[in-house]
Amino acid sequence: MNRPITDAGVAGLSLDEGRAELLEEIMSLSTETAPEVEPTARRRWLLPAAGAVAAAVVIAGAIGLPRLLADGPDLVTEPPFAAPGKGTLAVLDQPGWELESATVQPGYGSLDYEKGDEQVEIRWKEADLHQQYVADRERIADPKVDPGEQVTLLGLPALLWAYDATDHTVIRRPDGDVFLEVRGSGMDRASFDALLTRLTAIAAADLDDHLPARFVTGAERDDAIGQALAGVPLPPGLAAGDIESTEADPYHLGADVAGAVVCGWIETFIEARDRGDAAGVERAQDALGTSRQWPVLRAMNAEGDYPEVVWEMSVEVGRGRVPAEYQQGLGCD
Repeated sequence: MNRPITDAGVAGLSLDEGRAELLEEIMSLSTETAPEVEPTARRRWLLPAAGAVAAAVVIAGAIGLPRLLADGPDLVTEPPFAAPGKGTLAVLDQPGWELESATVQPGYGSLDYEKGDEQVEIRWKEADLHQQYVADRERIADPKVDPGEQVTLLGLPALLWAYDATDHTVIRRPDGDVFLEVRGSGMDRASFDALLTRLTAIAAADLDDHLPARFVTGAERDDAIGQALAGVPLPPGLAAGDIESTEADPYHLGADVAGAVVCGWIETFIEARDRGDAAGVERAQDALGTSRQWPVLRAMNAEGDYPEVVWEMSVEVGRGRVPAEYQQGLGCD
């Protein structure tokens, strides 16, 4: 059975699985080994800025950035769910299902739900990539070509394939600028079919209304970025207002914030080294040397391995070396 096409292999999308693979490669290139971390089930690697693509997974009970600091905004305990309607995106607002991870970026998004051993992944991707993904799914049983079973998903034609008896995926015809793919695992075909009928179509503008309290809405994002910067030294030329993120998941937002800061300090280090500025080199090394104390990374480390990558890059800079492929790994502009 072939592995489904990854976002890393699709130009123009953003982050997760592709970035995770790249970060693993980066770590393997370094001469300094990060502290040993006992892997946990579904522990995720990464996820900042634009570049590679997404398929991040998370463990339950994640620490949300809005609650990292004592002065965090008060959040409602239950989201004010919008009435079901029509839209290009979809959510699973059903009893027992919990949203574990969310990625929201221009032209790409994902919502990962869990209920016991069952998992549902809802993805939306740019419409012009539809045929590319369909062609890949047709070869799930390579070399056999399976055109897919014709079904309907939220009122539009779609194609369905089975990876195995308890793992199915369905790709819907493009609607506007995006198309939907929904994958369900840990359930048989009948259960997957029933679940598809329980999805709710929503407009992109209504997504915030369907996020549990630990996720970051558009109205909360600036405050969350500010909280993520607490205790983090900013490099020359980078102000708090310069850092942006479209992420709803606190882990991903934290990676965007930390990545922007680390990129700035690495570039400061390179520029100072190249002009023979010993004081500038030392300043960048000292700043990155404090990264193990940054609250945002310490909170994220319980959930994923992105902080370990930052800390290893900081070690490299401290040794006077430029981390291999840091721009791709951190999503530097």
